[in-house]
Amino acid sequence: MLKSATKDMVMPDNFYSTTNNPTQIFLNNKWIDVDNMMMDKCIIVKRKM
Repeated sequence: MLKSATKDMVMPDNFYSTTNNPTQIFLNNKWIDVDNMMMDKCIIVKRKM
């Protein structure tokens, strides 16, 4: 489930803290590889307008 942050540099409640392992997210009925994974970060999804 994607959640919006209330403002820049603020994570939503219960956000997922990443690992340095290969990671995918399920979005729009398909699995998408996450680029540039790092430990203890968050995943940002930028949607095309």
